[in-house]
Amino acid sequence: MQTTDQEFEILVSTSGKFAAGTDAKVFIKLFGSDGESDEIELIDNTKGKRLFEAGSDDKFTVKVGKAIGIITKIAVRHDDSGHFSGWHLNKVTIKDITTSRNYNFHCNRWLAKDEGDKKIAIEIENLALQIVKVDQKDEKNRPLHNTIKFISKQLIVRRGQTFFIDVHLTRPYKPEEDNFYISLKTGNKPREFDKSFVHIPKVEEFDALNQKWAYKVIGMKENILNLEVNCPVDALPAKYEIAFEDDDYILYQHPNSLFILFNPWNKADDVFMKDDEDRREYVLRQHGVIYTGSSKYQSGKDWYFGQFEDVSLECTFYLLSLTKPSGRDSVIEVTRRMSSLVNSCDNRGLLVGNWSGDYEGGKSPLYWTSSPPIFEEYMKEKKSVKFGQCWVFSALLTTVLRTLGIPCRSVTNFNSAHDTNANVSKDIYLDEDGKQIDGMTSDSIWNFHCWNDAWMARPDLKPGYGGWQAVDATPQERSEGKYQCGPCSLKAIKEGEVDFPHDGKFILAEVNSDVLYHQKDENGKWEVVRANRTHVGKKISTKIVGKRSRQDITNEYKFPENSVLERATVRRAMDKAGNMHVRSTPKTLEMKARPQESNIEIGDDINVDVFLKNTGEQDLTLKLIVGGNIVRYNGVSKGELGYKRLNEKIGAQEEKKITVNLKASGYMGHLNEYSMIRLFITCTAKETRQVCTTSKIVEIRKPELVFRDVPSEVELDKEVTLKVQFANPLDVALQNGMIHLDGTLMKERISAEFRNIGGKKSSELAIKITPNTKPGTRSLLATFSSKQLAGLHASLNFKVV
Repeated sequence: MQTTDQEFEILVSTSGKFAAGTDAKVFIKLFGSDGESDEIELIDNTKGKRLFEAGSDDKFTVKVGKAIGIITKIAVRHDDSGHFSGWHLNKVTIKDITTSRNYNFHCNRWLAKDEGDKKIAIEIENLALQIVKVDQKDEKNRPLHNTIKFISKQLIVRRGQTFFIDVHLTRPYKPEEDNFYISLKTGNKPREFDKSFVHIPKVEEFDALNQKWAYKVIGMKENILNLEVNCPVDALPAKYEIAFEDDDYILYQHPNSLFILFNPWNKADDVFMKDDEDRREYVLRQHGVIYTGSSKYQSGKDWYFGQFEDVSLECTFYLLSLTKPSGRDSVIEVTRRMSSLVNSCDNRGLLVGNWSGDYEGGKSPLYWTSSPPIFEEYMKEKKSVKFGQCWVFSALLTTVLRTLGIPCRSVTNFNSAHDTNANVSKDIYLDEDGKQIDGMTSDSIWNFHCWNDAWMARPDLKPGYGGWQAVDATPQERSEGKYQCGPCSLKAIKEGEVDFPHDGKFILAEVNSDVLYHQKDENGKWEVVRANRTHVGKKISTKIVGKRSRQDITNEYKFPENSVLERATVRRAMDKAGNMHVRSTPKTLEMKARPQESNIEIGDDINVDVFLKNTGEQDLTLKLIVGGNIVRYNGVSKGELGYKRLNEKIGAQEEKKITVNLKASGYMGHLNEYSMIRLFITCTAKETRQVCTTSKIVEIRKPELVFRDVPSEVELDKEVTLKVQFANPLDVALQNGMIHLDGTLMKERISAEFRNIGGKKSSELAIKITPNTKPGTRSLLATFSSKQLAGLHASLNFKVV
């Protein structure tokens, strides 16, 4: 039933018979399924045209002061005034401007006191098929299509299955006479050849393989027609407008949209995933964990993906609509496009990346703990949201792909190489003393880097390369002109098949490149003096199925370090890239370095033990350099910790240990985001020109947020007060302190000021929240940020009753 006034365009056609026109005043009354209009005089608003002349078509726009629904009948009359009042009415055509519904009422008779049946008024029934409404049968379709968790009221189905709708008519259905089809349209220029326009005909039975769009009548009761619609497995995932049409008119425009998703439950879909537990984890689960930290200390960051939220559905399909429909029926193409659209570098994408440490004009990447708030901000004005880093891009791509029905997991690679020149190695340049030279290369090693794996078949590759495919939305390097990466088969990465699409060289370098140290020889030519073959690609991690714990998937990306197969893989890739080999020098000096504590409290000094061993027969004169940088997680330096240079001697067959102290003052001003210390230790032997070098990561342990007096149960829609305690480990007061609460406990994100936390002081903040989602176990995610210190997290679970 409509709830607003209706506006109609009425076209009155007078026949061409002799003297068919009338000088009389003409009136019309509309009878609808929900009411009737008052009698309306059809008046020419221009006051200059003669109306109802023989052979003429006269158009009028009228408003009805209430909703009357579908027009089932009209009454037309004239008042018999004027010199020539007799009128031969051919037909009346009415268009409901509000719904675009059209009606034809044929008359073809005289309205005259001296002609025909001598009557000047007539009522004409609407005998054509009219659709009152369409019931999209959510209670039946959603369980069948595994879309029951979606909050949206739209019609949401997965391709490769049939779905059901009930069509409510104004009269009983006549199979021999009534013929209509269903049309689906998406995009600005719907066309059949790229599947953006779909014509769904009626059939008696579906084809044997259900490979075509079609509908069939499966029942009828009174004026309700029961339809089953077949959606083929290669249907274009998109948001469609739904209309019911005959050869002339739109009979009904459905107010809701149809969303078609990929179908991991269907064996014929390229995203089919056999195991039901895996489908629940990688398609249906809305809560997850994204891993950050370092290869020694992995920490899980709770994230609410929220793929079934209304805003997630709308935003995902809006992003998809920014791409051309052609090829979008392929999961390979869709996944690649979405890796580009999740970042802001191409096509007005979702999120702006920022690794500068200056987040003026936006929010720190550490602010976010869930995807829906980012979608909401983006959809307000369709402007890219500020700011994010790799774990946020990974979380958003997880949400987007799961919304579309593509199985997806967030992946974290520790000691992740960023290869900028496609030579499948991480290159470091040393001066004559063995100290690292900055600015010689853009290559870097991220302490951790997050991307995604998407599950799909790869019919474009040789058999056996389907399954998990790496895909990365973080904008790092252009691929085919856009900031997009993948999908690339994990098996291809593991085997060194870097020529397979897409971006195999780049991804292999991230997980399995050698770290090459370059130094000039006597002739001033750069050569590789050392290679570290085991540093890159550690503890590749994702959330384990069904549990909140880490799963190590390194073996899915690479063979065991230094194994024959692993070395063959890297050599194959480096040979294809034309990479350099290591200079041959005497290898009589051995060096190991180990921080006494690889995880320190804020304010602690760093002490590094360096172990040296001379296995040769001559004494060596050594230059030892120990220092490093404060780095962001992506390996970019925020500041220099400082270097200590030592001149040492070591005798033949001698071993010695040297301890070097680096002061805490070097890093104390760099704690406002994910900050770590990358130590760089190098030792050069003057006599043999041998260079030993290594790097180590030292984590800076940050304090925790502590919730006090937390109730085990909370009541729905009843306010509760939470107390948050925090101890400032710094000597200075924290500025611009804020705490942010998110999760499934509340519909809206809450932010509160947490100020007046003095140096070395503890403080407590009381925050009032109202659980307002639904009963059950619900989560609360908390983050703290300030100018001097950020990256503090806590999570709680509540039973809502």
